Amino acid sequence: MRVATFNILHGRTVGDGVEVQRLCDCVRRIDPDVLALQEVDCDQPRSGRADLTAAAAEAMGAVAHRFVAAISGTPGATWMAATGDEQPGTAAYGIALLSRFPAASWQVVRLPRIPARFPMYLPGPDKVMIVDEEPRAAVIARLRTRWARSRWPTRICPSCPAGTGGSYGASLTTCAAFPGRGC
Repeated sequence: MRVATFNILHGRTVGDGVEVQRLCDCVRRIDPDVLALQEVDCDQPRSGRADLTAAAAEAMGAVAHRFVAAISGTPGATWMAATGDEQPGTAAYGIALLSRFPAASWQVVRLPRIPARFPMYLPGPDKVMIVDEEPRAAVIARLRTRWARSRWPTRICPSCPAGTGGSYGASLTTCAAFPGRGC
């Protein structure tokens, strides 16, 4: 099973534009069985109102995928913490999990905001802005694989280090899913 995690920066390229086709080409080149995405846009003006999760899912041949909004609205403009009850067609920003294996179940966890402000470094000399932390979320899938049926459930968390659990994921899933990962 090939597992990858990818911060897509809302589809932005090196030239600072958003090219959905280039994102799809990258996903095809990575060729993952399971793909965890961070900084994903859905229906945002800055990314041409594209559904970047659906585009990546089609590119990799995913049979299951889930976008989870952390923010409803447009980052840097008007937004609020997503609740999961947003209307279809609402601009959103968050994470996604895609799989070539069917998902037996999905779980979404809304994570608490970090109470401290932090510096955001912008292009150019001495360009620093102090910002509040954005809302966070995690999505967990229980995948139907031959391997999982013979051993234990496979759970993947895109908000966790390396996308596969670790100490952050230990609080979100059972440690049996990640033996030897420091749970």
